[in-house]
Amino acid sequence: MTDTYKTRLIERSKLTGTLVSVFFLAKFGAKQGLCYNNFILNVVRVYTRSPPSKERRDSMTNKNYAPRRKFQLFCLALIFLCLLIPPSIAEETPSKTEEESAFSNLSNAIKKRKEQLLPKPLEPFVAAYKDYDPALEKALAKADIKKTLVEILKYKYPKSALSHLDSMTAEQKLDVAAGILYIKSRSSGRVSKSDIVRESAAIVYYANKYKVRAEDAFAMADLESHCNPKSVGRRGPVGAFQVLWRVHAGTLIRRAIVANREDMFDADKGVHAGVYVFSGYVHAAGSVRKSLRRYKGSASKRYTNMFFARVAKFQKVRADLKKSLQKK
Repeated sequence: MTDTYKTRLIERSKLTGTLVSVFFLAKFGAKQGLCYNNFILNVVRVYTRSPPSKERRDSMTNKNYAPRRKFQLFCLALIFLCLLIPPSIAEETPSKTEEESAFSNLSNAIKKRKEQLLPKPLEPFVAAYKDYDPALEKALAKADIKKTLVEILKYKYPKSALSHLDSMTAEQKLDVAAGILYIKSRSSGRVSKSDIVRESAAIVYYANKYKVRAEDAFAMADLESHCNPKSVGRRGPVGAFQVLWRVHAGTLIRRAIVANREDMFDADKGVHAGVYVFSGYVHAAGSVRKSLRRYKGSASKRYTNMFFARVAKFQKVRADLKKSLQKK
């Protein structure tokens, strides 16, 4: 085969490929047009390649040469079929950029919806809250708890004792502040910051409701579970005050303090149940010392001493906090 013949074949292949490329890119767009273009260029290269030599052609039988001609005709038929495909079929499949843009729009819509459902940031509200009790503010700073968390918990649990924090007296707020520091120091990191705040407010609020001293309630919670509302005892007691569920379940459910055993592990409902049971024993016995035997079942002298040692620790924490406020 002469060089002139080869050159003409190459020019014909390039011209055909250019025309096919322009046509498919214009008709079908970038993505599907390039797919068709690559396929047809391969077909054009096969169809326009150099013919076999005379010796090779003479050695070919009709049986061997027929499949090649059939393949070329099949490729030409495919080219014409592609030309007849309407552009709408190609447009139905979105490009990658369109898919990414649709996904991005959906993500933005979901994020916007979440922002509408979730409460708005409370930092400006807390910053403008000038009447925040100084004892609480100091205790929260020492315990590394943000005021924002307290406000969010008020919003999240509107029926809890924490929602009554603003209406408490100065002495009760001092007890809540001392309780936060006391639980933080006695729980050894086993109680979360949210539960520390809710439990301290609940103990003070329900102790005042059922007419027992807050320091006695804190001491009992510390003695029984180290103030851990998720605590479970060996013989079945649950919650911060280790209330025997099988004994007190009927009364607690009947008085709508809790609905089931799971509520005993809540930092507010479980404390409510514990203070209610503890106050019942105190009022029935006439004094805290006498009530310990009934609460524990068989309180020893060691148990009694441990209880009053914890009462003294809480009183010391409260006194130190009050003294630090007076220095200012």
